[in-house]
Amino acid sequence: IWTLFCYVRGWNVFNIALSWFWSRHLDAGLHAASHGDFNYSSSTRRWFTRLYSLLCHHMSDYYEGSASTSPSSKSRTSSRSRNGGEFTATQDPTDLPQHVQHHLWTNDPRLDPDWTVFALCRHWVRRHDCNPWHAYHEWQCCYWLFSRCVVDSLTEVLTMLSTCIIGVMQVLEAPKDPFHFKSRALDVAAWWLELFINPNYQGVAFLFRPFFEAFSILMLGRVVAKLVQHFLMPEPCNQDQEDEGKRP
Repeated sequence: IWTLFCYVRGWNVFNIALSWFWSRHLDAGLHAASHGDFNYSSSTRRWFTRLYSLLCHHMSDYYEGSASTSPSSKSRTSSRSRNGGEFTATQDPTDLPQHVQHHLWTNDPRLDPDWTVFALCRHWVRRHDCNPWHAYHEWQCCYWLFSRCVVDSLTEVLTMLSTCIIGVMQVLEAPKDPFHFKSRALDVAAWWLELFINPNYQGVAFLFRPFFEAFSILMLGRVVAKLVQHFLMPEPCNQDQEDEGKRP
């Protein structure tokens, strides 16, 4: 219904006004499903997990672990199956889903996957003491809003599009066996489905609406979503400030 009225018929004001809701709801739904919040029955939880995994496919690996088809991943999957789906105490922690690692080392800038991207990578906006310092951060008070709302939004959209295109190229490569081909094809199909119907990308709108209109509505919706959301940061980490790249 949302796709029909907002992407095809062009209910643009409604689309922009609720962009922040969908931006949070899909991720929150997948998060809830991964934590077992829909355990009224096994079929209910399985249905919600599959639904949110399709609509927010790019976050599936984060919550549920990589769906890699490598032999090592298959052996780890078999090991988990033999243990009733639970992870064993002897399992390498880095093999756990990133969200599980987040709960094991919450807010640790070097171990929490939610933090390592901030602590180890370069960003236009320095949001925490653990971020490497660069000279342009002196001016971030002037450009942070543009960076957060426009630059980040463009980067996310282009990253999603490039991922889908690269996925098609991988499907065209000769597979090792039918299992690998089927797994790869299903994964790429899920990426494209998210690109077309997820409110954060709205690919269907580009098929039925003028390009400039579809692109403008997509970007305006993303800007509204980022302005409405709050990005609360934990207390500063007690980390050695002598690390290379820190601001003196």
